[in-house]
Amino acid sequence: MSRPEPISTHALFSSGTVVPKTIFIANRPVSIKRIIFQSNKRLGNTEIITFSLASDTAVYEVDFNKSTLEWQLKNIFLEG
Repeated sequence: MSRPEPISTHALFSSGTVVPKTIFIANRPVSIKRIIFQSNKRLGNTEIITFSLASDTAVYEVDFNKSTLEWQLKNIFLEG
């Protein structure tokens, strides 16, 4: 992808953690089967969580901005 794209997400929030369950790309739901990787970084006062998320057919790299509660799709890696 050339630049991050805003997306909608269904996620669980519990005890200070966030777990994405479904992401919506072009209004189509993508069920997340597992979190492959998660890392935190700071940009000034803003904390960003980067996830690598696996579905049945692809891996998605997404960012979650903890200040604005916005999600962005950064990359899609197709399996096969």
